[in-house]
Amino acid sequence: MLAIMLKVQSRKPNIALKQSRKEGKLPGVVYGHGFDSISFLVDYNQFMKEIKRCGEGALLDLEIDDEKPFKVLWQDYQRNPVSRNFIHVDLYRIKMDEKLRTKISLKFVGEAPAIKAGGILIKSRDYLDVECLPAYLVSEIEIDLSSLAKVHDSLKVSDVKVPEGIKILDDLELMIASIAESAKEEEEVSPEAEKAVISELDKKEEKEGEEAKKGVEQKEKREKKK
Repeated sequence: MLAIMLKVQSRKPNIALKQSRKEGKLPGVVYGHGFDSISFLVDYNQFMKEIKRCGEGALLDLEIDDEKPFKVLWQDYQRNPVSRNFIHVDLYRIKMDEKLRTKISLKFVGEAPAIKAGGILIKSRDYLDVECLPAYLVSEIEIDLSSLAKVHDSLKVSDVKVPEGIKILDDLELMIASIAESAKEEEEVSPEAEKAVISELDKKEEKEGEEAKKGVEQKEKREKKK
């Protein structure tokens, strides 16, 4: 798969992260087995543009301070709980001759005939856990929905066709997508019916009130006789 170039600057310990974010920089760290971790800053807009263009599972050629690029994967991230903007990213440095475990996004394509018949599409998973050499990694796997012809039809992991060199780690019986019955619309209550229900409730409440009142009066009479 085609890797994209991401140029970043190494981050010195004395650089304030809060100020860097105000300046449009996204802090991050790159690490990997057998490598020293390196903190960096990257232009926020540039990073988001490349990730949206190529997907979270894409290989990145990371260039730090004009040094020789090396290949990394987007490993993890943190978001601002209010704005939902990214506030930190973790990248993982890989070796091209070593297998890696990662997630590949699922892209749902086609149209399920069952939807036209009133069914509802339920997507249970939007990624797969896989293992492969970096050279075989793809950014997404397409899932064709056209086989979902009727209610209760489903697609499982076992139905997914993965490219050569990729091994799926998920349970083959795991559900990916299915067609459920549409919820029945609630019956509309007419104004007359609503009034009748309220009237019955009022009558019941009045009856209970009268019975309670009689009970109190009888109790008072018994107490006077004592």
